[in-house]
Order: sequence, then C-alpha cells, then structure tokens
Amino acid sequence: MLSSSLSDQGYTVIEAENGEQGTAVFEKNKHRIDLLITDMVMPGKNGLDMAMEFQTTAADLRVILMSGYTENNLIRDGNIPADITFINKPVTPASLSQVIADELGPEVSPPR
Repeated sequence: MLSSSLSDQGYTVIEAENGEQGTAVFEKNKHRIDLLITDMVMPGKNGLDMAMEFQTTAADLRVILMSGYTENNLIRDGNIPADITFINKPVTPASLSQVIADELGPEVSPPR
C-alpha cells in the first residue's frame, strides 16, 4: 500500500523483501537512491543495521526507520542515531508523505 501510494505521488520506489535483498538492491542502485525507508524488524538483518551499513558508502543517504515494536530496546533507549528519522507504525500514506517531505526537503521532490 505504501509503495503504491508513493509511486502514485511520483516517487520512484525500489522494493526489497528483506535485509539481504535490500543490500543487493542498494548495491545496484546506490547512486539513484535519495531515501531509504525500512522497517526495524526484518528477516536476516534489522533495518537499523542495514541503514547504518548503507550510510558508510553513501554518507548523504537519508533514512526513515519504522517499527510497530516500540518496546524494542534501541527505540526505547533512544539509541537511534540523530540522522535517522524514526516513525511508529501503523503509518498512513498521508503521514508517511509528510515525513518524507520533511526529510527530503524542497531540493528533492517527485516529478509531476
């Protein structure tokens, strides 16, 4: 649903089903990716570890991390780096769009 909504708004969305696939997709497309939206809990590799790994080769990569598990120690203890935006799930397409606009700023907007 979120992917479809973002595509409808003009964003190019590249999806991955898990952390390993996300890493492969990122390696192929890292020069095209402005923003990573990932879930904290995924099979194989958590979203925070994946995001931090990507930022070692793409320092300007913006990240939105989502989770429905706010009892997670990293979230509860505030151990998410300041350059990573965290949002609680569930999230609506409208609320995610606002977070994306805030994260990307006016310099990166979807084509119309």
